[in-house]
Amino acid sequence: MKDSWEKKKVSDFGDIITGSTPSTKNINFWDGEYPFYSPADFNGKVYCIQTERTITELGLRTGRILPKNSVMFTCIGSIGKMAISNSIGISNQQINAIIVNDCLDFKYIYYLLFHYKDRFKNFAPMTTIQIINKTEFGQFKFNLPPLPQQRKIAEILSTVDAVLEKTEAAIAKYQQLKQGLMHDVFTRGIDVHTEQLRPKQTEAPELYKQSALGWIPKEWEVETVDSVAFLRHGYQFRDYDFVKEGIDVVKIGQIGKKGNVNLENSSKIASSRLDEFNPIQLFEGDILMALTGATLGKTAIIRGIDKPMLQNYRVGYFTPRDENKLNKLFLYYLLIGDSVQNEILGFVNTGAQGNIGKADFEKIKVIVPSSIQEQKLSSLKLQSIDQKIHTEQQALAKYKQLKAGLMQDLLTGRVEVRV
Repeated sequence: MKDSWEKKKVSDFGDIITGSTPSTKNINFWDGEYPFYSPADFNGKVYCIQTERTITELGLRTGRILPKNSVMFTCIGSIGKMAISNSIGISNQQINAIIVNDCLDFKYIYYLLFHYKDRFKNFAPMTTIQIINKTEFGQFKFNLPPLPQQRKIAEILSTVDAVLEKTEAAIAKYQQLKQGLMHDVFTRGIDVHTEQLRPKQTEAPELYKQSALGWIPKEWEVETVDSVAFLRHGYQFRDYDFVKEGIDVVKIGQIGKKGNVNLENSSKIASSRLDEFNPIQLFEGDILMALTGATLGKTAIIRGIDKPMLQNYRVGYFTPRDENKLNKLFLYYLLIGDSVQNEILGFVNTGAQGNIGKADFEKIKVIVPSSIQEQKLSSLKLQSIDQKIHTEQQALAKYKQLKAGLMQDLLTGRVEVRV
């Protein structure tokens, strides 16, 4: 540790204020112009910009006021959820807030506590609701560099945070764009001659017809999923089948929320048994869906994995019955679309966990353009957006890793910051 660094308690950082909640029975306290901070408002961003609830000036006076740039730390329940106040307000009783002394940098204090939040989590008793009281919170000790170094470290980490927020905003923009395009693709479709979206039904009613699923282009048909796609169930492997090294088995847990397949922590089957399970082998471009459990309907397409894989029980494999009538990539987008996903939830069987199978897909209706060229055009437009999302998500992961490394180096003094 650098000679110029000094050990301080959290109570030395500034005034610690434990929040309180104004009476909810008094309507004159609520729905005003001041924020009422709670852990539910902390979304991972440095600053808490918006709160679910607000208070009036009367409500503000009932508690101890937090000035702008107070460092708020959750000490009841979700230990370690944090944010900096963006404007004056008050917080609920789950939060201990630090009004940081002028001799310290408030952003540095935020990053310091954020980096070491697991120390607080591990300290709190493992009860139904974890709690660290104000006195205990104030007794935690940390080594701090001089103020100029604090400011420089905070500046460096703030720069990385700005890049993270910009990248997250780009992902959100592309996801919104994709959602809008999927709606248009499955209601209007693409004119193969112009390669542009058809006019809306209200603008060109002569191009549309009524169907069981609403207005659709005249060239389209309503089908069931089972009539256009084949569903194959996987194999019910047993614990004694698994070995330390071998062929990856794709279980529901390997189907990622981002439409990918992640083989990290996958179970393995001995490589010598590949021929035995050849009927359930998986390949690049295969479409998979979770057919049971809390993530029922979660769908992915295998991309960028160039090695043998096997399909576990309750993981569904989908493929077109006739690729001259249904494009495989278009089938993937059909399955992740709101229409199919909502239908899947509607067919959930009662019980401890939902299940869905072939009989259910015999009932679920989808709209299929008759032109395979139109299906390909639609799929490529959606895939283009997916690729942009994937690129930004990769960048986001890289920046998060960079930030974690910088925090470890800078907040511990491992790397000296020159001012």
